[in-house]
Parts: sequence; structure tokens; C-alpha cells
Amino acid sequence: MLVPATTRQYDDMPRFALLPYVPPRIMLLTSTVAGASVAAGSLAGLPLWAIAIAGVVPWFPVFSHETIWTWRNYGWLAIFYVLAISQTGHFAEHLAQMVQIHILGQTGQDARGVVSTLDVEWVHLVWNGWVVLAAGVLVARFRTNRWLWLSVVGSVVAVR
Repeated sequence: MLVPATTRQYDDMPRFALLPYVPPRIMLLTSTVAGASVAAGSLAGLPLWAIAIAGVVPWFPVFSHETIWTWRNYGWLAIFYVLAISQTGHFAEHLAQMVQIHILGQTGQDARGVVSTLDVEWVHLVWNGWVVLAAGVLVARFRTNRWLWLSVVGSVVAVR
């Protein structure tokens, strides 16, 4: 049984760093491992995409735990949770591309984002398919939500 983490002993931690069903010590440990992975990858001279993956992988257990908790407590909204988190990562990748192009002055192959190896058409097709499928499942479950309908229309239009 999942029990909410007590926050009284962690009053000095920022609220956004506390997930209700992940103990703060696990969040701190995960942050430390992710940071150490990024630092080690940087010092080892790994490519940027490998450093990014090294920083994200330690968060998979926390993400999985929160997804399972959300499914058990809110059902279908767990799909929305996964969609929101994955779209945030996707947005961050496009933000990195904009920084590379407009701030760093890079072009072509140098301005393909952090995970440049995934900047290929079949990955875009799979990604857009996931978004359309997830939005479609959500709109089928929550038919009266206008924002979901707008999301479905937008994601279908975005498929190239």
C-alpha cells in the first residue's frame, strides 16, 4: 500500500520537489544519481545525447511509481500524466534546438537538439502516433472535455 510521504521533516524543500507518494529521500537520491551521471558523462566526454539519457534514466523508477499510483487512484488520467510528462520532454528538445539555432548560431546537423540521433522521420511518425493515440483514448473516455477535443484536432493536424 502506498502511503503519502510526510513533509513536515522536509519543510525546507521546495514544494515542487515533493511528489506525494515518493519519499523525499528517494527524490534526493534520484536527483543525486541523475546529477552524478550527467557530471560523469560530461567528464568522460560522452556525446550530448548520451549525457541526457544518463540524466533521465535514474528518473524512470520514480516516473513509473507515480504512473502506477495515478492509475490506481485516477484511472485513465494516468495516460494524461504520461502524455504530459513526455510532451514536456519533447518540448524541451525543441527548446534546445531553438537555443542552438538562435542563440548559439548553429545550423544543419549541429542544430538537431540534445538527442539528435532521434531527429529522424520514423521517430517523428511514432511520436505523433503516440500523441494521437493517447489523446484519442482520453477523448473517448472523457467525451465532454473541450480541451481534449482541441488536443486531438491539434495532434492530428501536427502529424506530417
